[in-house]
Parts: sequence; C-alpha cells; structure tokens
Amino acid sequence: MAIVVDAKGRSTVSGRLSGGVRRTDMVDRVTSERRSEIMRSVGQKDTGAEMKVHQALHLLGYRYRLHRRELPGKPDVVFPSRRKTVFVHGCFWHGHDCRFGRLPKSNFDY
Repeated sequence: MAIVVDAKGRSTVSGRLSGGVRRTDMVDRVTSERRSEIMRSVGQKDTGAEMKVHQALHLLGYRYRLHRRELPGKPDVVFPSRRKTVFVHGCFWHGHDCRFGRLPKSNFDY
C-alpha cells in the first residue's frame, strides 16, 4: 500500500487486494489545509453529553472546574478540592451497543 499526494494536495491510497486486484481509493476529497480548517471548527467542549454531566453535578451541589489545560489529557470536569477528574466520552468512542451509539454512514471502515 502507498499513500500518494497529488498536485492539489489530495491523498490517495493505492495497493493490491488479495488475488492481485489493483485498488485505488480516495482518502480525502479536500486539501490538507481545508481538512485542517474543518477539524479546527469541530466542537471539542460543551458537547451534549458534557452538558448533561455538568447539569447533573451542579444539581447535586458539586462545584467544579472545566477543561483544565495544565492537567494531562485536559479533563472535562475537575474537582480540585477532591483531586478527582472526569472525562466524558460518547457512546461512539466506546463502541458499545446502545441507542445513542451509531456507526458512521459515510466512512464505515472508520
């Protein structure tokens, strides 16, 4: 397998499948600069799951800090007085079967 970048900055993967069949797939349809711009715009804070956790903790009377950069992994919720952290990950990343976790439609191999 080989990754080839064309003059416009688009990547392709080429190689041979079993039986010697040649394969060439487009990895990305946009330039790397555009992909970088798109990925920068994706929200990484205050997701739906995070907001539900924040609300529940607040209703229970807990006070906390959010997204402390100086801690490893930038935890989503930090309880400084208790020296505890919480990382909120959605069902997609855990890969378990529930009604909230769904497979991607456009990039199924991902």
